Amino acid sequence: MTKHTHTVIAEMVDSVTGERKFPNEGFTPHDDEQAERLIKAACLKEGAPPKADAADEEKPKSDEKAATAKPAPAAAKPAAAARTARAARA
Repeated sequence: MTKHTHTVIAEMVDSVTGERKFPNEGFTPHDDEQAERLIKAACLKEGAPPKADAADEEKPKSDEKAATAKPAPAAAKPAAAARTARAARA
C-alpha cells in the first residue's frame, strides 16, 4: 500500500477518525480501498494539495494589525456613554 496525499474536492468526513475535511485541503487515505472509494465518490482527486499562495500568507499580518488597532472613542459607543452618564447621576 502506497500512501500519498490527495486533494479534497468536496467536503467530507474521514470515516476512521471522524475529522471533517474541506475542499483544497490535503488528505492521506488510511488504505487503498478508502482512497479508491473517495475518488469514485468525487471527494478526492489524486495529487498533492495546493500550496498556499501569497494572499493566504498575508492574512496573519492583517489580523495582527486588527489586534493592535486602537479602540473606538467613547462617543462611538452610545450604550457605554449612556451607562456612564446614568452612573454619574446616581
